Amino acid sequence: LNYQVPLSREVETPNAISAGEVIDRIKMDATGDRADVIRELTALDKQSLDLALESIAGELHASAVQLAVLESESFTDVIRNQLTARTHDAEEEDADGWGGEKIRWWTQVAGEDATLEGSDSARGAIARLGTGAGGMDLRLSNRWLFGAGGGFGAGNMGMRGLTGDS
Repeated sequence: LNYQVPLSREVETPNAISAGEVIDRIKMDATGDRADVIRELTALDKQSLDLALESIAGELHASAVQLAVLESESFTDVIRNQLTARTHDAEEEDADGWGGEKIRWWTQVAGEDATLEGSDSARGAIARLGTGAGGMDLRLSNRWLFGAGGGFGAGNMGMRGLTGDS
């Protein structure tokens, strides 16, 4: 194996090139497990190397953060919907502040599909989310509203062209 050949020049995708550049910088001084991984990468053909470096680059793992952001937005929308309902109740009663029953129990289930477009430096993805929440509002006055609740959310995101998902 020729360790002098830069891995980053043997691949085509931006994330694989970035991962290859890092490995090129550290490979000459590598020992132990790191040296074993570098040896295995150096022995791969061009297509296999591209896929291996894509996996090492970790774009899929970074997508988990994006998924968490989408999920938190979904929960925020559920709470916002409940507050909007209280505001509409006040408008119907022609009152200022919060309206509706003194104690109101609520539940809401939501589902969401998101398509994230790819770019030159990132793959596109498909995300699917599900959210269920419930709670109680206690209207202390037209100006004061106390609430408590809980919920559960789940989702997954698959990156186009990668075999894993987050």
